[in-house]
Amino acid sequence: RELMENVKVATVATVDVDCPCTRPMGTFPMSDTEIWAATFRGSRKVEQIQKNPHVELCYMDAEYNHIRLAGTAVVKDDADTRNKLWAAVPDIGSYFKTVDDPAFVIIVFTAKRLEYLEHGLGKVPNVVLLEK
Repeated sequence: RELMENVKVATVATVDVDCPCTRPMGTFPMSDTEIWAATFRGSRKVEQIQKNPHVELCYMDAEYNHIRLAGTAVVKDDADTRNKLWAAVPDIGSYFKTVDDPAFVIIVFTAKRLEYLEHGLGKVPNVVLLEK
């Protein structure tokens, strides 16, 4: 979690029909297995997640240690979720007019598998199943 909070930006992979799509996104760990990200309702990633909820996040620090989190994502736009993220991340206001901006939605990612690789020759990833 420390690496995720220090890096702040993950490469987020979704699937578009039969092609993986990656992009950098600011993310906000809300618990040990739940990561949130603000985005625009009309973005391609929202459409991709609604069609195929399987997503992977990857964080890498300056020393090349990295974490991959595989799981599922849902898009939420309810007032409680929006208010919680808006309060937790003050700079969201630079992207959206208000917490009620109709373009403002939240991707809620639930990690089911975590893979951590510490940088170095011969290192083997540590894999943890987070959900049974």
